[in-house]
Amino acid sequence: VVAMGPNLRIAPAHLPDSMRVRLQRLYPKAKLVANGDALVVPLPTAGGAALADADLLSWVGQLLDQLWPLAAETEKAAVS
Repeated sequence: VVAMGPNLRIAPAHLPDSMRVRLQRLYPKAKLVANGDALVVPLPTAGGAALADADLLSWVGQLLDQLWPLAAETEKAAVS
């Protein structure tokens, strides 16, 4: 996961078809590149300014949980 300019790049990003549909619904400007090897999602802005620090980390965590929900469930089970 790397922030590159106005975008977030996630690689590898192998998504099943159902998650690709979810991706396009939740993040319509996101793009899968190189046959799904990488995902590029525009970073959100708040009032024209890019999110920073804790807000950015929270947004990235939410994005990852939405696209790979199994990882979030496994983490919650490990903490319990």
